[in-house]
Amino acid sequence: MSFTEIEAKQKEVDRKKTELSLGKEVSNPVPVKSVGAEYTYLQVHPCECGEEWIVKKQRLVSKGSGAFPDELTVQCNSCGSESSFFFRVERTAEEAEAELQAGEAELQALKDSLKAELQALKDSLAEAELQAGEAKLQALKDSLAEAELQALEDSRHELKKTEIVKDTSVVRD
Repeated sequence: MSFTEIEAKQKEVDRKKTELSLGKEVSNPVPVKSVGAEYTYLQVHPCECGEEWIVKKQRLVSKGSGAFPDELTVQCNSCGSESSFFFRVERTAEEAEAELQAGEAELQALKDSLKAELQALKDSLAEAELQAGEAKLQALKDSLAEAELQALEDSRHELKKTEIVKDTSVVRD
């Protein structure tokens, strides 16, 4: 084998090593267009046993150069093997701006939905408190009316006693 052939073989070995380490090292992240593409990559590159990966953790990694690759820590759904994959999301400024605006619109829609839900809960709570207050007021009115009736009945009974005592004393005199 000539020196040129050996050199070509070495380049081929180095290229294959780079391919094998693609995404396995923070210094060699897989270039993707979106976070969704990271998950697609995992589906296309399953565990060595052939089963799919389950993502256990996702985080941004600082590698000192100002780049922040995404690290996905995964576990095989079948054999339990664990691994990490590194990704670099590459997008144009226009794509990033469009994604940001879409995210802001989605966030605003979520805020609006939560505000409406909160208002509905407040209204529902106010209605429930109002009904409870009305029921309490009615119970107090009923209780007061019953007490007044009982007091009137007691007064009437006392009046009858007094009249009977007067009638009895008039008869004796």
